[in-house]
Amino acid sequence: MTCQLVRILVYLIVTRSDISHAVHIVRTLIHGLHFSAESSLKLRGYYDADWAGDLTDRRSTTGYCFFLGDSLISWCSKKQTVVAHSSTEAEYHALVDTTQELFWFLRLLEDMGVTHSCATTISCDNRSAI
Repeated sequence: MTCQLVRILVYLIVTRSDISHAVHIVRTLIHGLHFSAESSLKLRGYYDADWAGDLTDRRSTTGYCFFLGDSLISWCSKKQTVVAHSSTEAEYHALVDTTQELFWFLRLLEDMGVTHSCATTISCDNRSAI
């Protein structure tokens, strides 16, 4: 019955745009980020890069994600803007992108009134970069 009601409301959005926000809230109640009260607010980051993964232009791909406590809050995968000459260089470029994102998160948490006094761990799997 609930699904049918939501479908009817979605149909009504076509003619009644003023209720669209409320209908979308109803549709997305089960989606979202869950922050447990027992979870810490420690920020952790992970990153990785493939070396020359694109066969046409030999550019590497950076991937990183961030956790706040136990919850995944951000992830990204993008092609690097430069051609790395080694896997270590590709990892360093990925580290730069990850660190820039980390600083943005720290400023965002600060703006939200969350103090983050401990060091943030950024992990990778490349021995040369470590």
